[in-house]
Amino acid sequence: MEFNAVLEQESGPENLHEGFLERKLEELDGLDAGQGAPYWLTLARITELTLLCAGRYVDSGELRAAGDLLVNPRLIVIHVRGVPEPLVKDRRGSMADQLRHLVPTADGVIGWLKRNTWVEIRKEPLLPHLYRRLEQSGVLHASYLESVDRRMKRIANVLSFLGSWHLPGECHPQERLRDTACREREFITSQLCRFDRENFVELGLEFRQFEKKGRLPSRFLSKWQSTEVLYTDRERSLERPTSLRAHRQQ
Repeated sequence: MEFNAVLEQESGPENLHEGFLERKLEELDGLDAGQGAPYWLTLARITELTLLCAGRYVDSGELRAAGDLLVNPRLIVIHVRGVPEPLVKDRRGSMADQLRHLVPTADGVIGWLKRNTWVEIRKEPLLPHLYRRLEQSGVLHASYLESVDRRMKRIANVLSFLGSWHLPGECHPQERLRDTACREREFITSQLCRFDRENFVELGLEFRQFEKKGRLPSRFLSKWQSTEVLYTDRERSLERPTSLRAHRQQ
């Protein structure tokens, strides 16, 4: 109960970043409170905040930060032949650039790396990690897992779309939209994630009800299924064409 109360207090936009989310996950796993329904509802709340964070990153043009949460592993180590300890890979840097100083002058960098190194992912990106844990738990409702998966795909689509739009640096899409024709502006705006905190809030309400009653019809946990519709058509409508060309063809 205390963890969830603090999570709500600290989860404002100014705190939503990868370090905060990873720290909260570590704190939850360190509570040693078992893995009953309250644990899974709380883990789902952290997942919701991570989706919200990634969605806001990509909507504001911070593509690298969004990519870190979705596709860029948190920790990769490089094993180098003849080096006793593995090296930590620069997260956003090139392995060739990082290890160039180890390559004999006469050898090509890429060929030498292929023959003498291998990589090991020790921490996958936060969103796939959270989704895998929820999926493998066997207690989350399929509808909720589908919703998480849809939103992860949505983030990937927007990353791809804005990447093809060639935004300069970490430029906010709204800056580019000022110089865009009205019809195209409406289409581009419709491609953004625009996630909200609705599921995070509802998971918190359900958590508190579960703590009071010990058992209840759940919209999120498969063991206590509700007959209510879990997700609206609004979420499903997020899957739209991801290019201006596709839009024009329609």
